[in-house]
Amino acid sequence: MEEENNDNNLDVIELDEIPLDDIPILDVDFDSLEENDAQEKPDLAREKNIESINNWYTEGRKLFIVDNFSLASEKLSAAAELAARVYGEFAPECFNVHLYYGKTLIELARQEFQVVNMKNGDEDESSTSESEGEKEEEKEENKNSDDEEEEKASTHDSIDLNEAPETKEANDQTLEPVQPLPDDDEDPTLIQMAWEVLEVARAISEKHEKTPEWELNKAEVLVTLGDASILDEKYKQAMEDIQTAIGIMKQYLPEHDRKIAEAYFQLGRAHNFADEFEKAAEAFNQAVSVIEKRSAFLESELQTADESKKSTLKQDLDDVKNLIPEMKSQVQDALESAEAFKQKQNAGFDLKASPKKGVLERPEEAAEKPTSDLTFLVRRKRPAENSIEEPKSKKSDDLNE
Repeated sequence: MEEENNDNNLDVIELDEIPLDDIPILDVDFDSLEENDAQEKPDLAREKNIESINNWYTEGRKLFIVDNFSLASEKLSAAAELAARVYGEFAPECFNVHLYYGKTLIELARQEFQVVNMKNGDEDESSTSESEGEKEEEKEENKNSDDEEEEKASTHDSIDLNEAPETKEANDQTLEPVQPLPDDDEDPTLIQMAWEVLEVARAISEKHEKTPEWELNKAEVLVTLGDASILDEKYKQAMEDIQTAIGIMKQYLPEHDRKIAEAYFQLGRAHNFADEFEKAAEAFNQAVSVIEKRSAFLESELQTADESKKSTLKQDLDDVKNLIPEMKSQVQDALESAEAFKQKQNAGFDLKASPKKGVLERPEEAAEKPTSDLTFLVRRKRPAENSIEEPKSKKSDDLNE
């Protein structure tokens, strides 16, 4: 009881009675806390953005490999836009994203041209039957018009002379159709978009030090731009870009590298579509030479390889050997086209008027010529997804998987 009374009798100490000097003061820099908090949020947002870039790029690349170009375009477009905001448009981390986005846009443009070409073919087939029907209609109309003229001639004397003739003003009241103003804000075509994206990739490769990695990156972009130029029927530009790429590749790659063969094949395509068939044959011959060197290299590697690697080397060697006769047939076709071209020129044919339908095809998928594109054949065996070859560049570890 006494303890309880003592507790109840405790005096309450008022704050006013405590000396201010005895109160501890916390030394807190609230300004620095606000700054740290402001820094943590952007850093967190940046990490999330980088994660999104990597995810979209990886997904888009996989979709590109399986030819799902429409969905790949969506992923890579988002990755390229966000990468430019996070890293800066010409940062090395943006190279691969723009390269694959440009390649995807080229394939979409190729598909679009194929659809247009097919529709034009259907229209050509139907035009023959329509023209025959139009001729019959013209005959019927001519017959009816003759009957009307006879009727007018017979009734000419019974015309009412009191009827007012039509005035010139009434005849002049016919309104001319208003011509629409040109639309300067038209959306760019797929091939134009591909050009813009690939030019960014080329600018990135040229902004950095001329190391072998970046020079080969530039060569790959140039070959891709050459493919776009062929599709857009700008063959001279395609030849210049591809020849520049070949010069770079020869400096840094072994003479049997498949990328050199691929570039020569694209050069042959450009000459072929430009009706320069003899030069096309020369370029195809160069591609054959590189493939033959590749075959000899694989044979030597197979003799000294470990048992674990022999199966893969054997498969690669078989693919290359099967490719050689097919490539030689391309040379022969070009030479035959050159001879036929000369004969038609001598006969006075207008050769420039014929459409180049081959431009609209995706050679590696054309059913009638499944082996016409060296690019498809030499890359038919892709490595596992985790070891997909990427253009080497000085980029973040996230994009260099």
